[in-house]
Amino acid sequence: MQQIFMVNTNYLKKIFSNIKMTLSCGRFNQWPKNIFMLPGFFLALTLEDKIAFSFFFDLFYALIAVGFLSSANYTLNEIFDRKSDTHHPLKKNRTLVKNKLPLIYPSIQCFIFIVIGLYISLSFNPIFFLTSILFIMMALIYNIPPIRLKEIPYLDVLTEAINNPIRLILGWSIISPIIIPPLSLLISFWFCGCFLMSMKRLAEYNYIDNKNLSSSYRSSFRHYNEINLILFSFFCSLVAIFFLAIFTLKYFIQLILIFPFICILFIWYTNFALRVKFDKNNYKNIFLNFKFLVFCFFVGISIIVLFFFDFKFLDFFVNHTFHHDLKLNWN
Repeated sequence: MQQIFMVNTNYLKKIFSNIKMTLSCGRFNQWPKNIFMLPGFFLALTLEDKIAFSFFFDLFYALIAVGFLSSANYTLNEIFDRKSDTHHPLKKNRTLVKNKLPLIYPSIQCFIFIVIGLYISLSFNPIFFLTSILFIMMALIYNIPPIRLKEIPYLDVLTEAINNPIRLILGWSIISPIIIPPLSLLISFWFCGCFLMSMKRLAEYNYIDNKNLSSSYRSSFRHYNEINLILFSFFCSLVAIFFLAIFTLKYFIQLILIFPFICILFIWYTNFALRVKFDKNNYKNIFLNFKFLVFCFFVGISIIVLFFFDFKFLDFFVNHTFHHDLKLNWN
């Protein structure tokens, strides 16, 4: 009887250990990335005549829903990257690479997280629910063969970065169930994400010294090099700023006050990516610089605050009469 009890105890310990390892695949520490929903939420809030506290409860539940969908995405990533991650100096220590965990555990977890996320999403409006489905669909085509866009150069960046405008729409649709955010802002958010991802690719490319090893880790790295990654990042940053300028001039001219700080963010992030080549020991935490994160928080809060203010003295930037008078004076 004692032997049976010990066997059962060991069996339960193994199950709990497997569950613990499986939960780590969900990368709950990455949930803060869903703050990209906040600009959409507060932008839609500016269109409301009355601000109700219920909106913020809805935001809380929406963040939980998208958090579970994100964890499902990360779990998928761990499942389908487990072989290629063996060639990465850091990712080779991930749960499914380092441990012989049966794939049934992360597969069930992925399914459960999708069900929880979509179930909560269903309590909102159709736009939120359908955008949540799109969020998961992009994760599927990004990770799962035979499509697996993760392996195709440039498309890997464009596909992963599209989660930025998707999150923006999710935040927006908490308040506005009928229309979607302006297209100029969606494109700006998308290419801002492309810039971040391509710089992350550059940092990763420079971190792995052995280029044969890097191509084994990710086949898209056979086509990438320092020059084309830098040029692609530069292109993405230009597109992001261009469409942000269109959005600013058309809808919220007061955001022009924050433009210099946004440019600093782009330059600062670029500096991190380029520094990896000379500071490989700090690669894991190089993008988690405390001063940079504080500055990001400052810029984000400033943008949200500016949504609710109107500075009339900035109207001359878009005043057609002013432009017409200037043209007459020039002639």
